[in-house]
Amino acid sequence: MIIHMDYHQELTIIRRNLENFVNSELVDLELDYQTNIKIKKQVTDLIYISHFDPNIKDDEKDEIINISCRLLGEYTGCAEDLEILDEILEQLDKYEIIKEKHLEHLKFNNGLNRWL
Repeated sequence: MIIHMDYHQELTIIRRNLENFVNSELVDLELDYQTNIKIKKQVTDLIYISHFDPNIKDDEKDEIINISCRLLGEYTGCAEDLEILDEILEQLDKYEIIKEKHLEHLKFNNGLNRWL
């Protein structure tokens, strides 16, 4: 399935930002934590915006969520990342945008799955 080009491009940009962040030298723990949240929040913001976009079909919205969850899972590798994930998914959970199947996918497709 092909998702709307703007969302696909935005996810590509966010992936690049996450890669750059992960590969950068960590200097200030608090600044790094805030940067991590900021970049990952872009993913959930994209899910939120696409959910209410009348030009996007439901199956495309679901695909955006699936791709976004895979992306978040790839960059969740420590307890701090799980805390961030909890925090940023709260809005999506509140509006029932993200479903149990997506949460299960995130739970079992991240760097911490062997501990969960």
